[in-house]
Amino acid sequence: MGGLLFNVTTAVLMVLMFNGGLALIGQGTLGRRRIPWAAVGLTALALAGVVTQLCWSGAMAAFDSDPSRSGWWRVVTSVFMQNGGFLGAAWNLATLAVIAAFAEWFWGAPLMLGLLAAGILLPQHIDSLFGQTSGSTDPRNFAGSSGSTYFLAATLAAALLLRGGDHRENPKEKLLALSAPVLGLAVWFAQSNAHGLVTVYGFVLGALVRALGRHVLRPDRDLQRPPRTTMASLAAIVGKRHGQADRHEALCRELSAELAGVTMPGFAPAEGHPPVDTEPFTGTYKREGFLMTITDGPAAEGTLQLRYEGAEGLKGTFDPLVWHLSPVSDTPSKTVFAGRRNEKDAWIPVVFYALADGSRYVHFGVRATAKSGRT
Repeated sequence: MGGLLFNVTTAVLMVLMFNGGLALIGQGTLGRRRIPWAAVGLTALALAGVVTQLCWSGAMAAFDSDPSRSGWWRVVTSVFMQNGGFLGAAWNLATLAVIAAFAEWFWGAPLMLGLLAAGILLPQHIDSLFGQTSGSTDPRNFAGSSGSTYFLAATLAAALLLRGGDHRENPKEKLLALSAPVLGLAVWFAQSNAHGLVTVYGFVLGALVRALGRHVLRPDRDLQRPPRTTMASLAAIVGKRHGQADRHEALCRELSAELAGVTMPGFAPAEGHPPVDTEPFTGTYKREGFLMTITDGPAAEGTLQLRYEGAEGLKGTFDPLVWHLSPVSDTPSKTVFAGRRNEKDAWIPVVFYALADGSRYVHFGVRATAKSGRT
């Protein structure tokens, strides 16, 4: 029971700091941010450490931070070894990937790597300074990335607390930020859970860095100058590969028929095109980073044309994509069109509907987007 409580409080502490990091970055900006390549590299390095452990039985002995063994490199290499079993390793890798990405977006890659290095190297020296020479305050327990990850996450909590501007008077954010060191101290004193102690260390360093670098740090630099490739535009780039969807559909149909004896129903425009009043559907539909413009189609009456492009920070990051829409069915609750870009593509559903308050939406590409204007 004690072990379960230890794991639960450790997880709760990380969830609080994850939410703090998300509030600091801004959930609505995630799609517009560049790919955090430094975080990707760190995660790949951690994965390489796991693969090394699986392939070499002596990896842990060679790279962990067991004080009974010599080797100056161990304090660093032990971070990329995992000794918490499958679930523990998965948790460590996932949290490292996410927190490193948040930290790179806010602090920048060089400073994120510097703070992570501090999370690796500083705790043992601070422990020694306060007389904690037994090593019990090391959250890695000779191996694992959780200690440095919690340290790095705590720097984001400190930055959230000290954030100014329009967010200065947001009490919920301040409480969320303060909950990290408070809970960290609580689990340290109640459970000797060293994840809490390194959280306090990271919070203090993050506060110092944020306070001293307030006029130098530019957390929104990648939003002000968006790169060619962002998190959200990856899907659009992949989507430019013509002819893949129909091949996947054909494969699924063949496998379903041969292995399960099931015939998948087809999806295509209705023959003869049922009469549809397209006027309520034409206009612009906008969401964070993307704009859809729907106009009457040039092919035939009752058809539509959908133009999909980047907007705001994503404007110009990919070439506009155009779908040609033909009606499938028209009912009081919804109108369904079949859309494709060219004859090689498979038909996909595009659904128009209105809510009780009269607001109109288009459901396209597993996303619902509200109508924002008329063309």
